Amino acid sequence: MCGTKRRILRFTPFESDAWGGGGKRRSAQVSEILSEIPKVEVLSINKVIRFNNYSLKRAIGYYQQGLAIKRKHQIPCSNHLLIVANLAIAYKQYLELIRTYWPVDKIIWESGSGYSGIMDFVLPCVAVDLGVDVIALPHNLDSLVPTRRFSLSGEVSPNWLNKEIHFLKKCSQVFTISAEELWLLQLHAIPTSYLPYYPSEPVAAELQKIRDFRSASQQSEHVLMLGTARNPPTRMGMEEALNHLTNTPIEVIVAGFGTETLQENYKRFANIHVQGEITHEQLMALLRRVKAALIHTVPSSGALTRIPELLKAGLPVVTSEVAARSYNHIEGIHIYKQLADIPQLLMKKLSVGDYPSIRCHIENFIKYV
Repeated sequence: MCGTKRRILRFTPFESDAWGGGGKRRSAQVSEILSEIPKVEVLSINKVIRFNNYSLKRAIGYYQQGLAIKRKHQIPCSNHLLIVANLAIAYKQYLELIRTYWPVDKIIWESGSGYSGIMDFVLPCVAVDLGVDVIALPHNLDSLVPTRRFSLSGEVSPNWLNKEIHFLKKCSQVFTISAEELWLLQLHAIPTSYLPYYPSEPVAAELQKIRDFRSASQQSEHVLMLGTARNPPTRMGMEEALNHLTNTPIEVIVAGFGTETLQENYKRFANIHVQGEITHEQLMALLRRVKAALIHTVPSSGALTRIPELLKAGLPVVTSEVAARSYNHIEGIHIYKQLADIPQLLMKKLSVGDYPSIRCHIENFIKYV
């Protein structure tokens, strides 16, 4: 232990980057909050469980250990030799890792049940056996993300929601990024609080400058559609919206990682301007001059980090009911019921709102840590 500081192990697969993708931005927010807490030493660990080749004899030995772990924690998986043996290996590696940093006051689990196929759901089981409280910070409920599979069974979302809930119940407290997930987990008697996303200080400061600029200048009639088109659900949502904007008076700028792959499909439409991946400076320039932002997504879990940032920058946000989850009560959010309503809504004068302070939620999180 470092002096009188409490030691917290933070398990996260995300790099903290205030200007990165959604996961990295959320992780940067959590890092900023944790830095406020006095007398705490936070060690961030990006642990990847490794399953090396082993003999049948060793596999049988691991299998017996894995069966005991499975029974004790009622882990919902089959009795397949490799699955149960790997369960024991994952448990052993997490146990050794935590003991390396012992004593440990708390564990922050900033991931989900089997994120990217890694057996990280074993982590709260190990923590329970060591008597260490786990604070879970899932960036979304993985079992409700379209096409995501449970690493122990191959079940596709949303068919393994009950399994994800099983592991979250082992945590002393869960903090969700969306109000809808808060409601869902509380229905399952899981101690859950709400920690909405808010941009980190350097991002918030730059967005405030954009907001000040917009309030003192005239914007164009262009609408900005931002997104990572290499993410299938995001691409699907972008295409659904764009298909209702072709051959309309609405001038749409499409930008973001991978959006250049949309160029071929929309180059024949004069009002659709696909810019592809853009620099930070180009993005800031667009935020200063466009009329509004348009966001359309397919149903998923979590909450969109783009929406608070766009509101902070002073942009009206035109979006679907699904994409507006957790934000639909905030001024500046303009919701359409059907895709066919988008052009008419975008031609209206749109009010500007601001993203409210989340300080009370931050204080609540700090209290548990």
